[in-house]
Amino acid sequence: MVYEESRKILALSEHPFGFTELKNVHQSGVAMEGWQKEGLALLDAMQSLKDYLSKVADREDKEEQRQMLVEHLFSSDRNSLLSEIQDLRAQLRMTHLQNQEKLQQLQETLTKAEDHGSKQEHQLRRKVALLEY
Repeated sequence: MVYEESRKILALSEHPFGFTELKNVHQSGVAMEGWQKEGLALLDAMQSLKDYLSKVADREDKEEQRQMLVEHLFSSDRNSLLSEIQDLRAQLRMTHLQNQEKLQQLQETLTKAEDHGSKQEHQLRRKVALLEY
């Protein structure tokens, strides 16, 4: 809002101010000199105001650019973090599936070993029984 108002004032202040209109009026030299001094003072004030508003507008532009840069950086960081989270979730799913597969293999190996041990025990009991006769 301040930026827009400063631009309007800046545009209005750039209108050429001349004393040619005052030449048509018949006034004394002293009155004309007073008007000229007042006009120059007004021009100085307008120039100071223009300079000030220009600085304010520059500051607002810089602040807006800084804010956009910060938002861009935050957005980039957020996107990067989201991507990392997705990658980690995919790795976790893959690891979980691999662990389930290994667990199933270990269970099968254990079952086979138990079956084999049970068969061997049975055979050994038979041999012991035959030897006892």
